[in-house]
Amino acid sequence: MLLRDIDQSRKKVNSTIKKENTERKPNKEIILSKNSKIINSEKEIIRIIINYGNEELEFNDEKISVGKFIIEELHADNINIQDKLYNLIFDKLEKLISENTEIKYNDFVNHENHEISKLTIDLISNEYVISDNWVKRHKIYTGIEKNNLKKTAEKAILSLKLQHIEFNIEAIQNKMKSVEINIDDISLLKNLIEIKKKIASKIGRGVS
Repeated sequence: MLLRDIDQSRKKVNSTIKKENTERKPNKEIILSKNSKIINSEKEIIRIIINYGNEELEFNDEKISVGKFIIEELHADNINIQDKLYNLIFDKLEKLISENTEIKYNDFVNHENHEISKLTIDLISNEYVISDNWVKRHKIYTGIEKNNLKKTAEKAILSLKLQHIEFNIEAIQNKMKSVEINIDDISLLKNLIEIKKKIASKIGRGVS
């Protein structure tokens, strides 16, 4: 269950957050770019698209590439990649996907930008083997990630969305400490916490 399946709560949250983000965008982007959990989740997104972006997933008899699926899901919740290097690569991947051009990781390995080349080599150097914990949690009985791309892509998307939701929850809680409590903030906080619980349950993570 992705955030698009939590439609009513998601629409309320997105409209409010979008307004707040516009008002405090510079500060928010600086803070997010220093959030290690968000950066790690962004790296996982890039890794999956570079390695498997051309592969197809099937949802209700409709097929969509892994890369397009991930990009559409992030856009649906107004999520941008904050790390400068990851964002640079993400933009290039998004352009390829929008033009229906095949993603060739060798183009990134041999890229003139040394940082892009180095990161790509790191992301494709070792075949990812699903951990025992992941196997038990999601009842996956194969160690080959490619055989479980739908779960892999969904978990990566939801993990990044969860980090952004937690950031917004903390921001609202901090705001409530310094200014008079606003009814809109309370409503937004309630919706965010509810979505956080649903995502945490989906990816098998406890809620603190």
